[in-house]
Amino acid sequence: EVFRHPPQSTREIIHPEMYFNRQKPVKLKAPRIPNASRYKDAVDGELGEFDIYILLKQFTNEETADRLSPLWRGGQYRIVENKQSKHPVLAFSLQMETREAAEEFIRIYEQKVIPAKTKRSGANVVKQQGTRVLVLEGIE
Repeated sequence: EVFRHPPQSTREIIHPEMYFNRQKPVKLKAPRIPNASRYKDAVDGELGEFDIYILLKQFTNEETADRLSPLWRGGQYRIVENKQSKHPVLAFSLQMETREAAEEFIRIYEQKVIPAKTKRSGANVVKQQGTRVLVLEGIE
């Protein structure tokens, strides 16, 4: 069964019961980039539970990562590059299980992750829509 219908996310690998119960991740789109015509696509893809775990562990601690990452329900990222300046913009969306989990992720992201990116220029936008987190980094 696993070879015919492989897991679609790291969540299904980390939590095999979700794979066997056919609990699929939420499909999201990364937020829209302002002035999108000035940019070209560089890369995009899924943002999984393991990705969130690594990010949280790197910027907080293992306890926080262990507690918050299993509340991930879906994610998508997109990186675009300004056609002239080559400046990158990161856009991603996450769906969390609860509003509180989304709020905590945002708090960590704004207080720990963004300040650590000292070489990144441009504006950052971090928003919450219910249980969804929307992030734009490096907007020119």
